[in-house]
Amino acid sequence: MHGMERDETGCGPLPEGLNPAYLSAVDELYHDQWAAGKLLRIRWLERSILHFWPQGHPTRLIHVAGTNGKGSTCRLLEAGLGLKGRAGSMTNPHLFDYAERCSVDGAPLPHEQVTRLWRERLRPHSLDRAEAGLERALTFAEAGILMALHAFADAGARWGVVETGVGGRYAPSMAIKPACCVLTNVGRDHPHTLGHCVWQRALEKAGIARPQIPLITAAQGQALDMARRVAEQEGAPLTVVGPREAQAVREEALRWREVDPGQDTRAAHGWLNLALALAVLAEVEPELERRELLPHLLRVPPLPGRFWEPRRHVVADVAHNADKVTALADQLERSHPGRPLLLVMGLSRERPLADVLAPLARRVSRVIFTSASYAGRDPLALLEECRQAYPQLPASVELDPTRALSLAEAGREGEELVVVTGSAYTIDQAFNPDPLLKRMNADYGRRGGNH
Repeated sequence: MHGMERDETGCGPLPEGLNPAYLSAVDELYHDQWAAGKLLRIRWLERSILHFWPQGHPTRLIHVAGTNGKGSTCRLLEAGLGLKGRAGSMTNPHLFDYAERCSVDGAPLPHEQVTRLWRERLRPHSLDRAEAGLERALTFAEAGILMALHAFADAGARWGVVETGVGGRYAPSMAIKPACCVLTNVGRDHPHTLGHCVWQRALEKAGIARPQIPLITAAQGQALDMARRVAEQEGAPLTVVGPREAQAVREEALRWREVDPGQDTRAAHGWLNLALALAVLAEVEPELERRELLPHLLRVPPLPGRFWEPRRHVVADVAHNADKVTALADQLERSHPGRPLLLVMGLSRERPLADVLAPLARRVSRVIFTSASYAGRDPLALLEECRQAYPQLPASVELDPTRALSLAEAGREGEELVVVTGSAYTIDQAFNPDPLLKRMNADYGRRGGNH
């Protein structure tokens, strides 16, 4: 879902002579305790990695940040790198099962391996850390990174791809030592923590750049401008991938008859994801043959919950911000042109409904608002916002996502397509086939907590 950066009103263009390092320094001066806390945790995780691998981790690593498209890019890179040997990836969040977060050779970790790694390696290490203070125990994100690194090492993986969570510069994944960094794009999500202006969020996400380590990006507009300045200041060689490269990849696929022009339903963001992955692979494994690589990547299945069609007349997608919903609308127009949409929608955090719903609104016939199990917005509040922003749109509330989906499917009329979207947590609660994992996901492990 690249190429959707927009400068927010009042933020203005970037001035000449802008100094990213100075902006970061001033930001830390304003928020030193917060920044120090983040940087300390990165330092502690670096020490944990050194504890397990004193000579350095044996797997070459790629660090992926961005607003949208991170998970898909990681999956494509894992598949492409797998042509040269074993490869793995770590993505987040999971949809149904924690084990989805780490894969090797395209397969999620077996439950037995997750259990063994936690009991034999990570839990003892976390307890050792906690003896110096309970705050030093591994966080959920830190444990996930170490879990993936152990899985890569145990598999003898040549390459591992690690996705950031929110942000970049202060993310726990900054503890790894990558051979290549990737910035997918910079969209509009998490303004309260990353900044309300594109340049602020770009400064945060491009902060994954390291000296002399290639940085490859599909960012555009003001975000690309900031990424260029950060890369230059850090001494990181920069490669830019844009719509022209994406179109060239599509033309290659058509020319090699890997795609039928009459059946090409891949949306623009999908081709850009492919072009970005190909650029990264050309950098890190230049001997890979493109004629072999592109067909291989075209066959890579999407991550769970990405334009998933679990049954006829139903589409589920984890799109949860305006940019991702715009990409979903594009994909729906290609795959199901003209069909009216019956939405089942839950939202998390403080995302405004009017912005998130706007890309789909002209095709929506009805909407059922439901819950998102983590940081979910009140469906009744969503209903009220809908009535204000789209007073002519029929809307109702069903708090339980499973029942909301059942009501939508039972009440579907004519050519209506049921689309479940707005939050991965809503899709989990509507479709998860494992009732025990579904309960654990809903309660954040049953004892509550924070990501």
